[in-house]
Amino acid sequence: TEAGLMQQGTVPHGTSAPVQINLTSTSTLNENTVVYLEGESGWQLTCNKMLVNESGVALDFTPGHINPQSANLRCEVLRMNGPQEGTIAVTVATEDGFLTASHTLSLMFAPEPEESTMGGVAVLVGGGGFLAILGLTVLVLRRRATGEDEAPLTHQPAGPPASNVDQPKTVPSIDETVQPTAQQPEAAPLAAVQRGPPIPEGGLPAGWTEEQWQYYGQQYLDGTL
Repeated sequence: TEAGLMQQGTVPHGTSAPVQINLTSTSTLNENTVVYLEGESGWQLTCNKMLVNESGVALDFTPGHINPQSANLRCEVLRMNGPQEGTIAVTVATEDGFLTASHTLSLMFAPEPEESTMGGVAVLVGGGGFLAILGLTVLVLRRRATGEDEAPLTHQPAGPPASNVDQPKTVPSIDETVQPTAQQPEAAPLAAVQRGPPIPEGGLPAGWTEEQWQYYGQQYLDGTL
């Protein structure tokens, strides 16, 4: 039986140390063997990608004698916690306890790099600065939303400007007389186009013209003028 480390020197932090176990049998009978591994507290032991417990790993050999029978077992040691330096005990024994072989391997794991811790602190400080900036931005936006820095809005009435207000319609006064001009067409005879109330039998009131009667005659008759 042979057992040895496949990697010499200090094992880098976060990686596993590979262990190679070579077994050879020249027995004329079937040999049922068990491989036991024991390491420091906090070290994880696996063989063939399976965790190794107190029951060990079973390996069976067929009779060989003239032609030796061999088996290779690849194991790994990973430091989860516990000491950085320690030993691994490898024991190979037959089930009947007739044959037993032991090996001791020394291992040393590198400590956790300091820069990783400093990186975590830097990330934490950077994250705090980002939160401070974010909080200040939210505060400024909230202040703007409340309208403290803005002048109150004045209500603008709908509709056209005051300059476009309709002027009152100008109508001729009672004392005015309409003087026809050359550009104006002559008025149609009263008999042809009848406007306003009929002219009283006694004639128009004193000082009235027919055009004034057409506009204001009804008001005169109603007594509102």
